Amino acid sequence: MEVKRRSSIQIIGEILSLCQKPAKRTRIVYGTNINFQLLQNYLDLLMGQGLIQENADGTFVTTEKGSGALNQIQNIQLVIFNTA
Repeated sequence: MEVKRRSSIQIIGEILSLCQKPAKRTRIVYGTNINFQLLQNYLDLLMGQGLIQENADGTFVTTEKGSGALNQIQNIQLVIFNTA
């Protein structure tokens, strides 16, 4: 059985998608099937680029810039993999 690994771009797309509605770390971990340490690395990257922001209640939400990036990721996936 071949294990199919996801690219960083696919994981980022999943995080941005989950955070369209405010989401806590646990929800993102379960939704993306990654561990908390890896999630923190992605959150640091995405917050540093202004693609997501952390709310005062500890939830994360996709910014307008992040929504644009998510649309681009979905378009690329559609063209290359015929999936979205």
